[in-house]
Amino acid sequence: MWSPYCAAAFVVYSDSGAMGGYHALLVSFRDGAVRVSEPTKEIDRDFFAYFKRLGLTCMGGLESKFGIGTNFYPIRWFDSSHALIAVEIVSHDICDCFGSFRAYKVDLPSGKILQAFDQAQVKKEFAAELGRYLAGAPNDNWDHDPKSCEPRGK
Repeated sequence: MWSPYCAAAFVVYSDSGAMGGYHALLVSFRDGAVRVSEPTKEIDRDFFAYFKRLGLTCMGGLESKFGIGTNFYPIRWFDSSHALIAVEIVSHDICDCFGSFRAYKVDLPSGKILQAFDQAQVKKEFAAELGRYLAGAPNDNWDHDPKSCEPRGK
């Protein structure tokens, strides 16, 4: 996803196959050099802290060091140093909230979180930029009704 504001782009890749885990790298071109960073580390930490604060216990899918598997998707650039990035619970997870997400406005290239958005809010404010996959994510209320995210069959 090329930036319309500067010489930079997000590149998304998977280290585990078609379902994820997807990672988002920031590639920038400045002063005759190519710089690559992964501005999602703070998002990863915050997402799992949020998950735990909600009392969610569902685990499965691709495991991160925090427990549950995630995918990262850049959604949009705000300007040359700020972007919106979604973190999704992998779509083949055992949780009923699989495929659901949360998004973060971050400073680049540091990845410092400036603002967090719940899934319903992202769908409302950024619908035109989500694409079919995130726009069709299930359970918009997962983080306001944690019981809706319990493991299937419980």
